[in-house]
Amino acid sequence: MFISLWEFFYGHFFRFWMKWLLRQMTGKCELQRIF
Repeated sequence: MFISLWEFFYGHFFRFWMKWLLRQMTGKCELQRIF
């Protein structure tokens, strides 16, 4: 049970980090496109 709970938390954190990273990359691309 502990391992499954850890995997769930780790997976959720990893998804959140990937979304944030993707948003940062797209934001920079948009800024470069504007300028």
